[in-house]
Amino acid sequence: MVALAARRWIERLGLVALGLFVATIALEGALRLAASFVGPRGIPLLGGRERVVLCLGDSNTYGVYYAATEAYPGQLQDVLDGRAPGRYRVLNLGLPGMNSAEIAARLPEWLDRYHPAAVVVGAGINNLWNRTDADAPATRRAGWTSELRLVRLYRLAAAAFRVARLPAGTGRRDVVRVLRDAGARGQVLRDAATNDVVDVHDGNLAGFDLGTHGITDRLGHDLDAMLAATRARHVTLLLLTYAAFPLPNRPATIAFLHFEALNDEMRRFGREHDVRVIDLNDRFTALLGPTTPRVTYFASEQESHLNPRGYAEVATLVAGALE
Repeated sequence: MVALAARRWIERLGLVALGLFVATIALEGALRLAASFVGPRGIPLLGGRERVVLCLGDSNTYGVYYAATEAYPGQLQDVLDGRAPGRYRVLNLGLPGMNSAEIAARLPEWLDRYHPAAVVVGAGINNLWNRTDADAPATRRAGWTSELRLVRLYRLAAAAFRVARLPAGTGRRDVVRVLRDAGARGQVLRDAATNDVVDVHDGNLAGFDLGTHGITDRLGHDLDAMLAATRARHVTLLLLTYAAFPLPNRPATIAFLHFEALNDEMRRFGREHDVRVIDLNDRFTALLGPTTPRVTYFASEQESHLNPRGYAEVATLVAGALE
């Protein structure tokens, strides 16, 4: 009798499990069918709140040499406020020295913390020396479960009930760079106000050991992981090229050639994966005509970093892509 009762309970549990499985498959199918009629969405406005835009990258995003309000994310906030007051909130999570692997490894946490509608990424040049997170598991492609509509629905519902704790202002912490062994073991970034360690970059600033092929391969691998993380959460990914690149009929340093190789990798990735690339080439080629000094838009004639006037141009282009 006991064995018979146990068998009946097992059969009932099996029927319940089968029913739940069939119901899950049916709901997943219904969500996919509905999505085919609705079609792709633009940048969503979650919960009636601001559309959060994360700007990720290195010193070119951070805005080295200048105040947070003068870097492109700070100026982007002003441009968007002028066009749609109260609609957008721009956060600058860029850090000097950051490589693309660090962004790929940390992106899932940032997405779950800030619930952005869009992410703007410009990175890769520090792949030359910064080896931090280069082999992190987080850079691997997301699993097949992230593509399920049920998983996406759960994440959207969870985001609607969570209130993102957004930092004040642009969210940028002013940092001071401290070299480790004259740059032979990378650098430490400390908070300028508190002296707390903000980040540590492991690598060899004194002698770059990766060529152009190495840094572009690294960038492509990390962009693949970034795309998987953003699409799994239904977040728009935008790529931002570097403003420093060889100009026609002007001398070019090897650094400028590296920047353009990275730009080409972003363009390739954008074409192959249907990702919007905010390409700065045409704008800055036009601005820096044959007689215009680079210092008009850059920190100096040989600098790769823009000045506030140059960042204003970037902010205008990014704002147009977001809208």
